[in-house]
Amino acid sequence: MEPLLKLGHSNNKIIGTNMADWTVETLKAHFEELLSEREARYKERFDAQNQALLSALTSAKEYSSLVEQNNKLWREAANEWRAAMSDREREFAKVTELKSLAELVDKLEKKQDLGEGADTGRKTTILNQKNTIAIGASVLGVLVVIIIFLINAYASKS
Repeated sequence: MEPLLKLGHSNNKIIGTNMADWTVETLKAHFEELLSEREARYKERFDAQNQALLSALTSAKEYSSLVEQNNKLWREAANEWRAAMSDREREFAKVTELKSLAELVDKLEKKQDLGEGADTGRKTTILNQKNTIAIGASVLGVLVVIIIFLINAYASKS
């Protein structure tokens, strides 16, 4: 519906009549028309604001969801890293173990420097040689006895 009053024209007519011809009904119709146009604009503005608000809330919700998902992934990765570090630490030697090993190495180095253990090694080697000679002599003796026995047995048959 066109506005009843068109301002800016020289004759200022309302639906083809002069302003002097206005009545209560024509003024009422004129203001109702103005109010309905304003109400339509306010409704459009209100709808646009509601749409913008809904879009913003939806975006915020999606962003919040993404942030929560990223935080969850980060926490999982952090827990996995902590577990890997704990496993690695369990495999490391403790300080006390390293100290005791260092002391043992120091003692062995001192014994090596003093020549300790060399006599024990030589004695063991000599003992092993004596045992080998004794076993060899025993085997040789048994073979000699067997040969003599066989010779005697063969000689008594002939």
